[in-house]
Amino acid sequence: MIITIDEGTTSTRALLIDQNGKIQLTVQKEIEQHYPQAAWVEHDANEIWQKTLGACRELITQALKIGFNKEDITGIAITNQRETSIIWDPKTGKPIHNAIVWQCRRTSDYCNSIKNQTIAKNQNLTNYIKAKTGLEIDAYFSATKIKWLLENKAKKYDLKKLKPGELMFGTIDTWLIWNLTLGREHLTDATNASRTMLYDIHENKWDENLLDFFAIPKEILPRVQASNASYNSSPLFQDLLDKELPIKAVIGDQQAAFYAYNNQAKITYGTGTFVLIPGKTLNTKVNDKSFNETITKDQIAKERETILITEPKKHKGLLESIAYKKNDCELFQTNQLEGSIFVGGSIVQWLRDELKIIEKSSEIESLANQVTDTNGVFLIPALAGLGAPFWQGHIRGSIFGLTRATNKAHIARAALESIAFRVRDIFEVLDKENKEQIDIIHVDGGASKNDTLLQFQANLLQKTIRRYTETEMTALGAAKMTGEVTVNLEIDKEFKAQENLDSYYKEWQSYLNLLLKN
Repeated sequence: MIITIDEGTTSTRALLIDQNGKIQLTVQKEIEQHYPQAAWVEHDANEIWQKTLGACRELITQALKIGFNKEDITGIAITNQRETSIIWDPKTGKPIHNAIVWQCRRTSDYCNSIKNQTIAKNQNLTNYIKAKTGLEIDAYFSATKIKWLLENKAKKYDLKKLKPGELMFGTIDTWLIWNLTLGREHLTDATNASRTMLYDIHENKWDENLLDFFAIPKEILPRVQASNASYNSSPLFQDLLDKELPIKAVIGDQQAAFYAYNNQAKITYGTGTFVLIPGKTLNTKVNDKSFNETITKDQIAKERETILITEPKKHKGLLESIAYKKNDCELFQTNQLEGSIFVGGSIVQWLRDELKIIEKSSEIESLANQVTDTNGVFLIPALAGLGAPFWQGHIRGSIFGLTRATNKAHIARAALESIAFRVRDIFEVLDKENKEQIDIIHVDGGASKNDTLLQFQANLLQKTIRRYTETEMTALGAAKMTGEVTVNLEIDKEFKAQENLDSYYKEWQSYLNLLLKN
């Protein structure tokens, strides 16, 4: 059995998953959110580590108490919130500042200021970053978070003469690996690296030009491995298991869920909403046939040149990232198209925590169903700016169409619909070929339990939405990546389109365009 560490935005969890993909036990611990300024979001990295360690030890203790054998637990898989950034001093083991969370917008103004600058032989920076990393210039990604940390919290270090091991950067996976291995390993996997805005996803290496532009020393970066590589082992459970526990897989959370679905189109309705579409598989000939079949360096270079020329022009506003990279062959890499929406289920949390119109998130559906429509209310859920496909970090959440007749049920329904509308925004920029290839969309995440949302989504996209009995796709995908777990999904419910909502979507667009034009 595999222990999957699922370190998310609001909690860290440890799950015990057997070889048939059945979750035997789960331990979950909440993570405190820190908001030092408006639109700034931080986590205490030490809290994340301590709660991760505590969750794993508690999970193992429970497993042994109910009769599982020590030999049954064979390794660890890690999946994590991706772009969240930490820099720490390995001599003290202490971060130089709190982790800057993926939702944080503190570097938005800087990102806007550099979009028209040039890099490497006077290439436009926006186009260069899109071509090399598959990403947009945005505060969402790690690069400008790292730059902010170095400029504001690392002043006692001489960054121009920095030696390897003097300072370390990592996304959450790297921080956990370093702590689990007692500082023996400073590693990340290709999926997490591809979300930093510093990693060339075609050449599979840190991009020297981008490191120079953002003034980030290469010495602080982790070594990048395949998702199913060996990440050494942890001695921190020897007292419980009489052995070190190997770390057998590491993969970003959205990619993990995508992998659990065998790389088919999926929507994760989590804190944010993430739409993943199958992208390009590099060197499919090698992957799908035989490792004995050779591909010349010229063929590889030509393929990559084609990607660099065409990808930035297609699917405007969507991202291309590494879906996974496996160790079976040096060239085995699958990419994905992604629409990252910063606010998804967190709009429900906002209604609960800030507006106080519900006491529990689970109450949103029953409240929304007290009315048959929103009575003309439209909610734009840009509480952390607008992500894909617009990438307008300055836009703020708005509610349109309020009247004296508006009540909290209308607002609740408008909030649910806003999640689905933002997904439709993603599908609007997919080319015709991609749209036609997608008949069924797989869904997971907390809000996927909401039938009202999923039926509205099916109507809005005119596609079948499929939900499964098991919703822990992120954890299952990470466990599957170890090669020791199979995932056999059982359908819970399908939602087929019952009406066409194109005209209703155009109303949404009219309000959204008011914000985009400002």
